[in-house]
Amino acid sequence: MSEAGVGGDPSTGPETRAPSRLRGWLIGIGAVVLVLGGLIAFGFWGAPGVIRAQALKALETTYHRKARLDQVRLNPLKLRLEADGFSLPDRDGRPMIGFERLVVSVSPTSIWRGRLALSEVAIDHPMVRAVRRADGRINLADLVPPARPRPPGAAADKPFKLSIAHFHLGGGEAILADQQRPDPIERRLSRIAFSLNDFSTVADPTARDGAGFSLTARSDRGEGIEWRGDLGIAPVASNGRFRFSGWQAAPLAALAGADLPVRVMAGRIDVSGAYRFALAGRKPALTVDIDQAALRDAAFRAPGADADWVKLAALEVSDAHLDLARTDVRLGHVVATGPDLTAWLDRSGINLARFAPRSAKAPEDAGASATKPSPWTLEAPDIRVAQGRVAFEDRTARETVALGAKPIDIAVEGFAYPLAAPLKISASATLDDGSTVTAAGAVTLPTGAGGSPTGEFDIMADSVDLTRFQPYVRRAANLRIATGELSAKGHLSLRDKGVVAYRGGARIDDLEAIDPVLKSDLVTWDRLALNDIAVVSNPLDVKVRQVVATTAYARVVLEQNYDVNIRTVLETPGAEGSTPVAAPAVGAGQARLDFKPVSKPTPRPRSAAGSKPAPVQIGQVLIQNGRMDFTDLTVAPHFSAGILALNGTITGLSGRPGSKAVVDLKGAVDRYAPVTISGALNPFDAMRFTDIRMNFQNMELTSFSPYSGKFAGYRIDKGKLNVDLHYLINDLKLDATHHVVIDQLQLGDKVDSADAVKLPVKLIVALLKDRNGVIDLPIDISGSLDDPKFKVWPVIWKVVGNLFEKIATAPFSLLGKLVGGGDGEAMSHIRFEPGVAPPPQAERAKLVSLAKALTERPALNLEIPMTEAPDLDGPVLSEARYRQVLAGALKVAFKGDKTPALETVLAAPKLKRRLLEALYRQSLGQKPVPPKSEAPTPGRKLDPDQAANDWMEAALRPRFAVGETEIKRLAQARAEAVEAVLIDEGKIDPKRLFVVTAAPLAQGPIDMTLALR
Repeated sequence: MSEAGVGGDPSTGPETRAPSRLRGWLIGIGAVVLVLGGLIAFGFWGAPGVIRAQALKALETTYHRKARLDQVRLNPLKLRLEADGFSLPDRDGRPMIGFERLVVSVSPTSIWRGRLALSEVAIDHPMVRAVRRADGRINLADLVPPARPRPPGAAADKPFKLSIAHFHLGGGEAILADQQRPDPIERRLSRIAFSLNDFSTVADPTARDGAGFSLTARSDRGEGIEWRGDLGIAPVASNGRFRFSGWQAAPLAALAGADLPVRVMAGRIDVSGAYRFALAGRKPALTVDIDQAALRDAAFRAPGADADWVKLAALEVSDAHLDLARTDVRLGHVVATGPDLTAWLDRSGINLARFAPRSAKAPEDAGASATKPSPWTLEAPDIRVAQGRVAFEDRTARETVALGAKPIDIAVEGFAYPLAAPLKISASATLDDGSTVTAAGAVTLPTGAGGSPTGEFDIMADSVDLTRFQPYVRRAANLRIATGELSAKGHLSLRDKGVVAYRGGARIDDLEAIDPVLKSDLVTWDRLALNDIAVVSNPLDVKVRQVVATTAYARVVLEQNYDVNIRTVLETPGAEGSTPVAAPAVGAGQARLDFKPVSKPTPRPRSAAGSKPAPVQIGQVLIQNGRMDFTDLTVAPHFSAGILALNGTITGLSGRPGSKAVVDLKGAVDRYAPVTISGALNPFDAMRFTDIRMNFQNMELTSFSPYSGKFAGYRIDKGKLNVDLHYLINDLKLDATHHVVIDQLQLGDKVDSADAVKLPVKLIVALLKDRNGVIDLPIDISGSLDDPKFKVWPVIWKVVGNLFEKIATAPFSLLGKLVGGGDGEAMSHIRFEPGVAPPPQAERAKLVSLAKALTERPALNLEIPMTEAPDLDGPVLSEARYRQVLAGALKVAFKGDKTPALETVLAAPKLKRRLLEALYRQSLGQKPVPPKSEAPTPGRKLDPDQAANDWMEAALRPRFAVGETEIKRLAQARAEAVEAVLIDEGKIDPKRLFVVTAAPLAQGPIDMTLALR
């Protein structure tokens, strides 16, 4: 023991050491308290400022922009951090992210659990503004700091250990903007609320389903989001339910920008369902079960359009299932209610084609090593369209065609992709005219590129109004459909390569087709039925067992411009060559009967022997109680005739080479004139073969009076017409016979017509009419239809015209043929000797033959002209008279002597002088004193008697020349002599013979030209 302990200073004893230790402890505790107090005080008052300053500095250093942080509060005792008024701006100065208040509470358990444990994280009124800039980058990518380089071989960073007992976000706002679009948009979500409980980045065996969370939000348009479930990080997994209510489709679609080929103008989306998500490695597993998904009151618009062409009352999908891992989608029920389509077709195509997505360039092959994603499968066993409507306009026609259908109902069963089985489809539509169209069957969609759907359908159309298709008819014909209904029932087949086939029947009821120019019916029928149709589209093949036309009517009109109404109707309005051709003009005095072509003939293309046959076969065409009217408006009054009660068949219509259709038709013209049409022809190549006979009997000629008045200049008072026509065409060679028989034709009053022929019509009729009153005209023609100049009816008219002209100009030729007289025209000329009245014997024989011919044509009269020939008859008659006077003067000259013969006297100059001197004294009453003779020409002896005779005859002959009276008397005597032969020897009724005056003949020979009247 030391001294201090035994007897030392009492202040250093035990009693004094105890307070010293206490002070030390107190000082230590005080120091600790002081330090802690300082730290706490720093935490309360100093640290927030440091944290705020360092945070703002770090943000400015990292992002090169000045952030805003109004206030930071720290409670070191509760380990609680609060921050107010934070905002980090974007490049444009507008806030990018921020919040009004942030609260973070650290759990004390973080100390011994080895991880950051947050008991609470709360954010009030957070804000985020996500922008896709004009360059395509997202502004939020600016918040990602650049990655630090990792040393080679360094291990990967371990996930940060974090747990959050409770996370809450309330009153949040999100702004979504797209500045890359031509029309930048900005959308806003508000009232965002999110809660998360018991979240951890570290696996917890005690946790059952992970952290529970809830997310709700509502947009400024009232759209709502509800999302609840569990979230796990190790491993990443989430299960839950979601509901999107009242989401406007248009703003959502606008976010896709130009990538979406359609503009969504309206619509409301509601979706509810459940999901399960897990991430095992890099393979996500996601399944989604949709309880109900609906798009209501939607409207869609094509790019650049100014109206909504597609509208939809509702599109509902229920019982849908999506499996991402299996790439499988199943849609339990799909129902589209009230789809409304507005479509049209114009020169640029159909408007709905503008909804088609733009064709994207096929991606380049990434290499054989690239892993192809698993193909998606899709099942939609029940797809329905209810109460649909389609309004369609075809604007390619001259007049817009408007077609509408409502309601339209469609059901599709068994849809799947890839295709596994045919789809069952049934559809029905009610057109806006009240008619219905239905189809039911199955279709198999193509599985590869370039394929075409195939299928079988039963289809039916009932009473479809044909008037709605008038503009289509107008394209092919100038025709107006006033009434008509189409019905069809059959089976439609869709075959490979787009081939379509149809079997069934069709009919058109109550058709009335009107010629809009003449404003009258062109074609009508009660019913046209096509029974047992079989049609294949490629190669085209049409077979019809029977066509039945009931109470069919057709009207053919020859218009005032000489056009036929059928031709003008069939010409497309406005097309080339559709201008009607006017009738050729007729000048004064020009004959209307012109048998030359009006225009240059158009060459007819020759049909090749190996030409492709028409793919049409019709077993039988049955005509029941048909009618046809013909009207000619070129004559006044107008001509009309009708074929009534037309019945019969056309059998075996076929486009096959060498086919022959048999025609057997019977009817009547105006009820009492039977008509038959029979024979055979190749209907699709009539130029190759036609053998048709047409017979018209007992037709009243008075019906044709308008024609006779216009073209012949006379009306018809009486007559019957029978016509038998036969046309035989064999390989473009035509042989046609026309047998026309006119019985008891009687012309009536003369008609003043500028178009009348300048021919003796009555004479022609009289020449043609036999003793029984019958005109029998056989007209045969033949030629090659391959010749562009050969046209049947112009040739017929030319033959008839030439016949009439020949009859008119040489009527005696026809009479000569009646009696076998050779050159009949010779009978019209009777030759006479000068100064002689009776005809010679040869001329008398001609007159007898003429009489026989006139007996065969009792309607003919004969005109006998008094033929004068002064230049020929005058000298003969004067000479005869002079000789007669000389003969009378013989007795005076040779009085008392024996009178010699006149010819003897005239032959002797001395005797002749004696005779002439006597006649001179007798006629002139004085003695003739001839002048002295001129000196004779040397070498020529002068006869004084001959000179005296010449002088006296020159004085006497003019005194005894015949005058006009004697010449006319001779002409009359000749006519009477001819008349006598015809009456006495030819037994002609004198009433048929007329002696007429005639102009004197200017020169010889002396021919009497007889004329027929």
